[in-house]
Amino acid sequence: MPRWKKIQEAKVEPLDKVKNQILTLLQDRKAKEVAYDEADQAYAAASKEKQLDHFAQEKKLKLRETGLFSSGDKIDLDLKIKDSALALSKGDISPVLRLESRLPFSRSWTNKNPGPWN
Repeated sequence: MPRWKKIQEAKVEPLDKVKNQILTLLQDRKAKEVAYDEADQAYAAASKEKQLDHFAQEKKLKLRETGLFSSGDKIDLDLKIKDSALALSKGDISPVLRLESRLPFSRSWTNKNPGPWN
């Protein structure tokens, strides 16, 4: 026989009790909004300039390169990033990926010495 928990009447917590939670939630939302805007600016810069070095230096960001990989390679990379990168044609730039705590995008290379973006 199922056990029933005591039913509690709905209530509204006093503002003083939840104020910090609300502030934290709003700050997190604003931080994500700023991060999305920055990621969109990075994508626009990469699309226009065909490279990210200048944007990264200006924003004091670190660029991370994976090196070449194929679909069969086991690499330490989020599956969404790997799938997005493998779907690109040579020279393409993926849209910004909205992941849990990162906003990456990728650039496709098809050989070991890609040279400047074409």
